[in-house]
Amino acid sequence: MRGGFGVFYENTKGDELNFRQHHPDKTQLFDPSIDTSTVPALFMKDAYPIPPAGFNPDPFTVDAHDRWPYVLQWNMNIQHRLKGNMILEVGYVGSHGNKLSKRWNLNQARLDTDPLHPTPVSSRVPFPRFGTVLGSFKAGISNYNALQVRLERSFQHGFYFVSGYTYSRCQDMDSSASFAADNQNIYDLKGDYGLCGFQIKNRFNVSGGWELPIGNNLKGVPAAFVKGWQLNSIVQLQDGSPFTPRVSGDPARVGRRYYARPDRTCDGNLPGDQQTVSRFFDTGCFVQALPGTFGNSGRNVLLGPGFKSVDFSIFKNFQVTEGLRIQFRTELFNAFNFSNYDGPGVSVSSPATFGVITSEKDAREVQFGLRITF
Repeated sequence: MRGGFGVFYENTKGDELNFRQHHPDKTQLFDPSIDTSTVPALFMKDAYPIPPAGFNPDPFTVDAHDRWPYVLQWNMNIQHRLKGNMILEVGYVGSHGNKLSKRWNLNQARLDTDPLHPTPVSSRVPFPRFGTVLGSFKAGISNYNALQVRLERSFQHGFYFVSGYTYSRCQDMDSSASFAADNQNIYDLKGDYGLCGFQIKNRFNVSGGWELPIGNNLKGVPAAFVKGWQLNSIVQLQDGSPFTPRVSGDPARVGRRYYARPDRTCDGNLPGDQQTVSRFFDTGCFVQALPGTFGNSGRNVLLGPGFKSVDFSIFKNFQVTEGLRIQFRTELFNAFNFSNYDGPGVSVSSPATFGVITSEKDAREVQFGLRITF
């Protein structure tokens, strides 16, 4: 039985550090050749004048009281040795992130009090003389919990394999700090808490190799053709990652830099036997929200296509001399040519592609190689 706990701190992202070095209270210019007694006083307000009418700059801002993001991680597992030189391990892994990096537009307008009587966006923003004020803050949280199972057979008699299964759930407020992340309403950031963009609920993989025990007693030319064969394989099976239905434009009339979501009237996820490339999820469950309002759909409420693949390879080893070995390799990736699709269209505003899969991942690939070891 093993267990562990740790606290891991993260540095401020490099992009944010780049902006911080130009922050007014961090920037100092000094020329020792200038007689400071004759130079007129320079006030910070003069360096940053009020923008003229009609000009709306888009500044980037960072939190003056920057904090270090940190993640709590813990695990507990039980390992047992089985017969046949095998090991079984069952464990629980968890983590919780605090003060994680997030970006959002500080100058997002409030919703109209009466959506039926819209008012100008500029009259509802906190800073009317500016456009987008993209800010970087340490306000995100994340949670991860997983059951992990591993069964391994150590190399013996020319055969080995390693297999693993993970059942997990990951949640956060966004999975990217670019643009304005996945935020819809900056005044309700908890409304963006949902499945991580990289969440995979079920994942199974197994890899192994077998050096065929044939021809070991042969010598000469017969041995060169019969002995030295090796089979290898990697099997991967996993659920799809979640994604969010979208609405293009600014239907809520709150300005730029946000991801608008539709109204959700039912679950939307279809059973596997009902999913097709032309209708991967129930598009009828999502409709555009009323103008001037935010959609009630959550973030990452739909699950994308899963993935399955079997890679297979055959090696032929030739022991030329004691110090020289030649290996001929035939490798097949996605050997059974499974169809693994990319995600479907997510925009309600594009009905022709909404819920439609238009591309897929690589089909079967075969390659040959020659490796010389000396």
